[in-house]
Amino acid sequence: PLVWHKPVEAGKDYGNPVEIMAFVEFGYRQEDGLHSGPRLAWYAANGNPLGSIDLLDIRSLEKATPLHLQEFPYAIAGHSLILRLHNTADGLVLEAESSSQARRLIHGLRWVVARMAFNLIIGNRDITAELLELRGANEEVELLRAMNDVTNQLVEKSVFSTPQKMMKKYRQQS
Repeated sequence: PLVWHKPVEAGKDYGNPVEIMAFVEFGYRQEDGLHSGPRLAWYAANGNPLGSIDLLDIRSLEKATPLHLQEFPYAIAGHSLILRLHNTADGLVLEAESSSQARRLIHGLRWVVARMAFNLIIGNRDITAELLELRGANEEVELLRAMNDVTNQLVEKSVFSTPQKMMKKYRQQS
């Protein structure tokens, strides 16, 4: 189990932390026919879905410092991690039961994302298929479509996030 911390909003009470279970879920074919990449999804203790993010939307994942947690007063810095997403300043703050569990979660998620991205880029069908739910009469054709869709998402997210990072670095130097 993890604890999901929501940021404090100006003029409101502190958001209550929520105990969750988090899972990496397979990518799947969406209603529009395109495939999504694998997702990090989190659920309440009763099984109700609370949220999810595409693993390719993760910009950074690191151990949270007290500076990161100023808007999260209940989070314990040594046990918490912050997950930042492309195209948003918001971060997702999760708290593990221990510092070592937080470290394992960070390394594990980084490993899954890196493995998926690397194998998409080199076109390794066997490894990529491990993270995608394939349905259809011809799994080989479905896998190729899924790899193409998810690779395009990877490229788009990489290309569109780079200019923002460069502008931010430029503003800091000015």
